[in-house]
Amino acid sequence: RLVGFTDGKDVFLRKEGKGGPLLCNLTCSEGLDLAAGGAATVSVRGFSADGKWLLARSGEKALVAFPVGGTTPVEVVAGGKGVTVGGVHCVDTQEDFSGVLVEVTGLVPGGASAVFRASLDPVMPLQLDTMAPLSPGSPETWLVDTPSGAVLGVVFADGKRRSLLMREPLPRKRIAEPPSFGAWKEGAEWSEASGTRYVGFSGGLAWLQDFYSGDVTAVAADGTTHRIRNR
Repeated sequence: RLVGFTDGKDVFLRKEGKGGPLLCNLTCSEGLDLAAGGAATVSVRGFSADGKWLLARSGEKALVAFPVGGTTPVEVVAGGKGVTVGGVHCVDTQEDFSGVLVEVTGLVPGGASAVFRASLDPVMPLQLDTMAPLSPGSPETWLVDTPSGAVLGVVFADGKRRSLLMREPLPRKRIAEPPSFGAWKEGAEWSEASGTRYVGFSGGLAWLQDFYSGDVTAVAADGTTHRIRNR
């Protein structure tokens, strides 16, 4: 069993063995300074779906993948002026893609948040996966279906207003075809004062909760909703 963790400066890998746990400082062994001399806090983002890579973020500026078996780490997102790394989603699709989807701000025209795809086996440069649809405000949270590696929704923030946009994956005629999606549709809209909060995405549904009543609402990509009341 492998466990990845950080002390805020270095990234460690612990392996449970018959003789007890084995501890390896991945950053120290490679001579890396992800903490940028103490200016950034290092956070572990998890393992890739195939268990071969451990991902760590340096503040909000860079993302590095450490191979569990050793060898050289991979800089998935290089830190740069105006570049911010957001959510990191490890995926493992039917096409045997083992890699990550990364939310990055500052790499597309206009500097808005977009989702990029990075392959770790084999190692490939970042590729743009999904740009934000046209909507007031800016992307705040991306909804990613990690089993399939598909971006199916996004929450926009416009001041104190929030809007949820979703899209449906379309059937493929052939397995080799790249995925395609239907048009973006607004599934919900709310204000901060309403007490509604986006709380997660699972099973193709976006989940919203009313923190005043405790009620939860499931929103599907076709716009249908189902409210579960807190009794």
